Amino acid sequence: MILREMSFAAAVAEWVAKFGLNFAFQLRRRSRGNFADNWHLDEKVISMKGKKYWLWRAVDTEGYILDALLQSRRNKGRHFG
Repeated sequence: MILREMSFAAAVAEWVAKFGLNFAFQLRRRSRGNFADNWHLDEKVISMKGKKYWLWRAVDTEGYILDALLQSRRNKGRHFG
């Protein structure tokens, strides 16, 4: 068990060393509000335990998710606000 935890910690440390700077750069870039000017609303029906849910996402042209909403019923009138 201890060996597994140590190898997991080592794997996380390797991931941080490899991707950490780029990940931090992307977070900083997005936190400054540098999103594309155009975006679209995406609707997806998801089934969980036999019930339908509607996932609404506002996505800019670069693929960044600006906002998301999960509803148990389809409500066309109000999505984001």
